Amino acid sequence: MTLSICGLGMLDETETGSIPDARPAKIDYETGELQESGERVPAPPSTQATLEDPGDPDGALNEDLERSILLAKVKGAADKLRMKANVRAELWDSLVGGDPRSASIERLNDLLAHLRSLEV
Repeated sequence: MTLSICGLGMLDETETGSIPDARPAKIDYETGELQESGERVPAPPSTQATLEDPGDPDGALNEDLERSILLAKVKGAADKLRMKANVRAELWDSLVGGDPRSASIERLNDLLAHLRSLEV
């Protein structure tokens, strides 16, 4: 998880269906050039997470899932801004701090809002 916050994480084929407007790329394998985007392909139902889990009465899984989603959104916003690792670390320390696995949902939302305000 720490590597993904620093911008070193990578998606696998099961995660692309959850990204809005994601499309598979058509590549010319001889030249390596991108030709065009294909049609959007949704993720298989078994890989799509939900926030409702009847087997988790205290909501711990829901909070972990929400935290994971927020961390991915934070990473995406920082990637979009092309933030360097040291700037990401400074923002993380000033707005969230601590281990990403136990970060407050409220503070993650604050960080995401801050990053989105910089996109203007």
